[in-house]
Amino acid sequence: MNDAKQAAKDAIDKMEDLSDADKTAAKAYVDKATDISGVNTAKTDAQNLNDAKKAAKDAIDKMEDLSDADKTAAKANVDKATDISGVNTAKTDAQNLNDAKKAAKDAIDKMEDLSDADKTAAKANVDKATDISGVDTAKTDAQNLNDAKKAAKDAIDKMEDLSDADKEAAKTNVDKATDISGVDTAKTDAQN
Repeated sequence: MNDAKQAAKDAIDKMEDLSDADKTAAKAYVDKATDISGVNTAKTDAQNLNDAKKAAKDAIDKMEDLSDADKTAAKANVDKATDISGVNTAKTDAQNLNDAKKAAKDAIDKMEDLSDADKTAAKANVDKATDISGVDTAKTDAQNLNDAKKAAKDAIDKMEDLSDADKEAAKTNVDKATDISGVDTAKTDAQN
């Protein structure tokens, strides 16, 4: 029995995806086991947690819309998890952030009144976000700029005192604006 316990503890020590705390807890379960079946159960539980952590970290590494910092934080959450449920929660949280970033970037790409530079800047803000709230803010900021540019261009088109060439020049200035203040300035300049 002692040999079985020592073998189980040695196996647990070699499980690379378990934290020191995980290993200590797993070895405590081995020590508490009163028969070989209990020893094997403790070892199997540790192996299952190790495998779940490895699979979760591998999945996180494949999430294309997470930054390296996002991945590091998500994998740290996996490492902190003390059971498979916690591992799954950490992985799901990472997947949700990945999906939110992808959806936000896809939405930004479809915003017709943003220049390529606007889109690049907006998507960079999405990439910098560390949580879904930050992603939503970056997307909303891009949508607000898109809407402001559209409204300004529509207003310029309705300015009867401007020639077509003046309207195009004014709309070009709107397109060049990188924030709502710049859009407002371009629209005001067209009115004067």
